[in-house]
Amino acid sequence: MSHKTGSMSFVAMQHEISQKELNGEECDRITLFKRTYCNSAGVWANAHAKECYNEMQRLLAESEAE
Repeated sequence: MSHKTGSMSFVAMQHEISQKELNGEECDRITLFKRTYCNSAGVWANAHAKECYNEMQRLLAESEAE
């Protein structure tokens, strides 16, 4: 599965998102996944990445409902 971070590590990307978009709050893994596999126009890198994201969202909703 290809991502769009280029040479930037996932940890560096997570830190950048936290600082620039979340006012210093920690960037969760699902947000990081979306930012690294989906572009700003909402186009996913591939169908598998979109399926994985949808599954993560479903699991999160299930756990919050319990």
